[in-house]
Amino acid sequence: MKIKKLLAVLLAALFVAGLLPLGGITLPAAKAETTVDWPQITEFTFNNFNWPTSATFDDGVTGAALTGATITQYTELVPQTEGSTTQFYAGEMVIYVDGFSNNEENAIIRNRAANNEAWSITIEWNGAEGTKTPVVNVIFSPDKDYVNDSGLYLKRDGVTYYYKVKLVKYDTATLSLISAARTGEDSATIMFSSTAAGTAYSYAVVDKGAAAPASGDYSAPVEAAFAANAAVTLSLTGLTAGEKDVYIKATDANGIATKTLTVSLGNAATWPQLAALKLDPLPTVTWNAMPDGYDGKIVGYKIEQHETLQPISPNNKGHKKYTDYEAGVITMYLDKLPTENESGKTDANTAIFFRYNLPAGCAEIAWNGCTPHAKTPQGFNMGVIQWKKCGWESTATASLYLRTEDSVYYYYRVTAEEYIAPSDNVILKNGSATRTAKETATVKFFSSKAGKFYYIVSDTQLESPADITANETEMLQGVNSFEISGFADSAAKYVYIIGKNGNAQSEVLEVIVPGMIYKLNHEVQALEGFIAIGKNDVVAAGDFYTEKFTDANGNEITTASPGDTVTVTFEANGGRIQKPITDTVGDKIVGECKEYQLQSWTIDGVDITPVPTGTTFTFTMPENDVTVQAVVAVVGVPVKISTNIQIPQYVFMRYYRAKSSSWSASQVMKPNELERSHIYKLGLTLCMEEQYKPGYEVNGTYVLDKIEVYNNGTLLTPTDEELYTTGITLAEGDDYEFRFVFRAKAFSQITVGANDAQMGSATLSVNGGAAAETAIAYENDTVTLTAAPGERYMLTGWKVEDIDGTAIDITASELTATFTVPSTGKAITATALFDIDPDKASAQNALISAALYGEDGALIAAADREGTHFEITLPDGYNVADLAEKAKLVLDYSPYATARLKGADSDWPAEGQACGMTAGTEYTFVITAENKRDAQEYTVVIIAPKSGDNTMTKVELLATADKAVIAEGTLEGDTWTITITDKAVADNLTMQYLRLTYDEKAIVAMAGGYGDATGDFKWRNGDVMCGMSVNQPVKFTVTAENGDTKEYTIVVKYDAPAAPELTNGSAERTSDKEATVKFTSGEAGTYYYAVVNKGATTPKVDTTKNGKNAVAGENTITLNNLTAGAREIYIVVKNAGGVESAALKVDIPAFGGGTEQPGEFKITISVPKGGTLTASKTTAGAGDTITVTATPDAGMQLVAGSLTYTLAVAGGETKKIDNFTFTMPAGDVSLTCKWETKSTTVDGITGFSINGVSGSINQTNGTISVVMPYGTDVSKLVPVISGNNITDMTPGSGVMQNFSKPVTYTVTLADGTTKTYTVTVYVQSGTAADQMWGKLTDFYNQVPWWKYAEHQQSYGRYPRYW
Repeated sequence: MKIKKLLAVLLAALFVAGLLPLGGITLPAAKAETTVDWPQITEFTFNNFNWPTSATFDDGVTGAALTGATITQYTELVPQTEGSTTQFYAGEMVIYVDGFSNNEENAIIRNRAANNEAWSITIEWNGAEGTKTPVVNVIFSPDKDYVNDSGLYLKRDGVTYYYKVKLVKYDTATLSLISAARTGEDSATIMFSSTAAGTAYSYAVVDKGAAAPASGDYSAPVEAAFAANAAVTLSLTGLTAGEKDVYIKATDANGIATKTLTVSLGNAATWPQLAALKLDPLPTVTWNAMPDGYDGKIVGYKIEQHETLQPISPNNKGHKKYTDYEAGVITMYLDKLPTENESGKTDANTAIFFRYNLPAGCAEIAWNGCTPHAKTPQGFNMGVIQWKKCGWESTATASLYLRTEDSVYYYYRVTAEEYIAPSDNVILKNGSATRTAKETATVKFFSSKAGKFYYIVSDTQLESPADITANETEMLQGVNSFEISGFADSAAKYVYIIGKNGNAQSEVLEVIVPGMIYKLNHEVQALEGFIAIGKNDVVAAGDFYTEKFTDANGNEITTASPGDTVTVTFEANGGRIQKPITDTVGDKIVGECKEYQLQSWTIDGVDITPVPTGTTFTFTMPENDVTVQAVVAVVGVPVKISTNIQIPQYVFMRYYRAKSSSWSASQVMKPNELERSHIYKLGLTLCMEEQYKPGYEVNGTYVLDKIEVYNNGTLLTPTDEELYTTGITLAEGDDYEFRFVFRAKAFSQITVGANDAQMGSATLSVNGGAAAETAIAYENDTVTLTAAPGERYMLTGWKVEDIDGTAIDITASELTATFTVPSTGKAITATALFDIDPDKASAQNALISAALYGEDGALIAAADREGTHFEITLPDGYNVADLAEKAKLVLDYSPYATARLKGADSDWPAEGQACGMTAGTEYTFVITAENKRDAQEYTVVIIAPKSGDNTMTKVELLATADKAVIAEGTLEGDTWTITITDKAVADNLTMQYLRLTYDEKAIVAMAGGYGDATGDFKWRNGDVMCGMSVNQPVKFTVTAENGDTKEYTIVVKYDAPAAPELTNGSAERTSDKEATVKFTSGEAGTYYYAVVNKGATTPKVDTTKNGKNAVAGENTITLNNLTAGAREIYIVVKNAGGVESAALKVDIPAFGGGTEQPGEFKITISVPKGGTLTASKTTAGAGDTITVTATPDAGMQLVAGSLTYTLAVAGGETKKIDNFTFTMPAGDVSLTCKWETKSTTVDGITGFSINGVSGSINQTNGTISVVMPYGTDVSKLVPVISGNNITDMTPGSGVMQNFSKPVTYTVTLADGTTKTYTVTVYVQSGTAADQMWGKLTDFYNQVPWWKYAEHQQSYGRYPRYW
């Protein structure tokens, strides 16, 4: 059968027995989730619920019906009787009541209109209608467990559908008071908790003692969801004067009202009160001395206010200088509290406690018109510890306080109880018993309710005690205590208790009354080495035992009950025993330095036969006290301490503690004893205290001379390390004596004086005695020296030594010093050392002047001063080599001051001394004033005469790569000339280094170039590039140290060696591919050649690779990779010196002859030494534009206007070539020019080249022309520019330019003037084939090449690009 349960609609009204208010209780409208075909009661409402007047109830129970009832609809019909087909149960109803009659009376719900008692039902027929219940009353009988199963039913079609109606006792929640306090005349704060979670509460306030409020007198419900046992705060305002009763009721989560809580509010106090503690969540507890896992925790708390303040005395946690009161008690409720103590501990010394923290801001305080203390008004935010041994009270009670401005403290004591939840049942717990005598005992227990309790006493423990009806006694709610007497013996007894409240009865509580207990006694053992021993060898303090008592379970005991089995064990134990260093080994008790052995047992109070002899035995406890004592004796190695005089102090030795790897002291002789004997354990290591070294004094007249060590009468000679540090280890059979040998003290004559009697005096005293200048003192006496400096003087130290000059160690402070008199017996002299007092001495520390004097006393030079710097300049002509040893430096400084060269060991003499100085080096002198405190540093430097040397003694040209010397200059007058013959050097002269030799203190500047007065590079080091041009003189100025200058001219001349001369060039064509070329060379070397088409641009012959040997005379070149057509070959020979000849052009005819290309007029070149000329064509037609390139050798330049061409006929006209181009006439021509050395006076640009092609510079017109090979892109060219006396140039050298148009360069010269140059770049026009190819490939501006080619004439050779 499936059952669906639906919760009732919750109503807020409470109902009393006998009559419910109109409207009553309604069981909710409800149907089954699934559709059924039988009728259902969906709602049941009643306005009365009655018990007969004879019904009785337990305290607090009325039998009232409660809201929150439910109807449960069955999803399947249940036959009323087995097999029934006409009677079924369709559901059930539950009505909650707060309890049942304790005399088993019936309850009834009536339907009598005459009495205004009614109930009604709502029906869902689920089909045709039938008939409903005709019964007037619904009765609930205890005989049927308060279930009515036939009073409510429906009928249809001959079938009856019943509903069971049950009464169920509801566990009504209980409200508990946490705290209540008036916070003012018209206000109060109440904190309470509920045993069940709830949703709202209501309250009513009446005057103290007035009738309880009616339901209508309560406030509207205060919506406040709260958890079970959580604190709920009710703040009241608008109260009238006088004491009040506050009634509080709440609604639980099921909508059922809780029991009503009544709270009494007194008048407002005249002192501050803790109105509430806001502890949400509740504090977390930490336990001490409890087993791991013990989890007792705080589940609630309560604050109780005292009606009157209770004074606290200073010895009861109060302050001695303040007035203190206890204002209330805070009780912490824990879900459980331990009842047993720790093993071996009592209530007085148990360490069980729990701790927790009260959070900051948790205290809500009602100051009640009092003024809080300004600094420490309260102490509720702290940790709290509550001890079992203190009755679970806090030891920090004195910190839980409120404090007013007059420093009066109001404390709250904190205690703890085990929480018992409010219940209708009677709960007994925390039972305990104390045996007060053999016949009597006191029993205590706690009860949750008042009523009566009953008990029985048994000699044995009962598993299920029954019929506990004897000894009826009134029972209090809380702690109950009662006496039991008449026990016949000392054995333990068992008390069984039950409590009753009406019909409610507790479970049985068992309390064990312990058996009568008797003492197990044993005496404290006075064992040396284990416990403090006083006079007469008795224990001074503590409790050290050699016996332990245990019960049958092995627990250590000090008492036992008659009949108990007691075991006695020989073992070191007690409160003062140092367990880590004390062991019981068999029949011995072993300590760090001593051990005792069991001899026998002394037993009193019990008869044990035979007498025990071992280390353990047992006996049965009689009905009296028993005393057991172990008899022990010390065992080990004898050690005696003796002395030849009485020592008025205790004497100690040290022994090694093996367990802790440390040393400890042991008293070995008492004051004024001459000897004392001991027995120490075997294997112990002993040594003397450091204080007992020779020199130890006794009574001021004796000193220890030595300690003699004997073993079995034989004198030993241990080392100091053995005697005082590492120790002597005791072995089997040893018998030691340590004998102190003292002697009388030695004495000395002590005398004191001063180093200068005019500066002060001194006295001495011995051991604090009278002052004197001489006295007798014994060894180890303390001598105090006292100095008395005179006016302007001070004590600087002491000199103390004996008659042999041996220094005596002293301890000095200000005007006194002390020392200990040695044992030598020699006279001692002490001298006070005085000096000028710096506080009274001059503070002047000025250096006034400085001067140098010769050996003859004559002044050499006096210093010039600037601040603290002195500069002495030596006169011209002074030999600096004499300075250090022959020149005396004399310093004049402040009176009383001293001068010292910094770092020197002694002062500079006032009369001066050989200076020992080096010219140009700065020296520091320290002038210290008389007071020795004020000091000033001064610097002195000696300046040597400045050099006037401005000569240049050598000039060298260095290679760029390795700075090897290329050439050295020769001097003629003021001009240095460097001659070079290497053309590569000449071509790259600017990048070579120049090294000049001159005085190291002089500087050199290049006119318009680098000067080494500043910067890291120096001409003298050869790390400056010359930046010069061949044959261009450059001015260099040498400036001496004294400023004198001298100008030199440096020129680098290029002496070009003679170039090989080539003649007799001829060629024979033997096939289209082959030809033989012959030429004559004037000298041997390497020849190079280039073959081009007939009439092509003159090529540049590569002389860097593929050369072949040339002989002086005729040379033959065989060509075998030609193509058809005429060719030209250009031949260059480079001699052994690297000098190249002018190119020799030889025509190679076409094989078998052939038609020449147009341009039948020849161009020949005839040029003198100094450079080369090349033409853009070797043959050309009339009207062609010919470009000429002039390339001067290094240091040479083209003579302006000398470039010409001449018609090759008799009397042919000569014409000047302008801008390196001319128009070819109708005839052969010859080209020529003139060369000259570059001008030595030209300032400005003297060299301009692009891609190795040099330009022609016209200084007069300021123009530069450069002719580039055919096909050069002039829009992106980078020129290399050089010149003379140029300080600035725009654009600069090495900067890319677009030369499709002339570009203007502006230079600034050293004299500040400017010059401009217009640079024009020309491009050679190329051969006809080049020009034709250009047209063919110019697709953008021309017709397609194949169209263009149709109209072209073939000339027997292809353009170069084909």
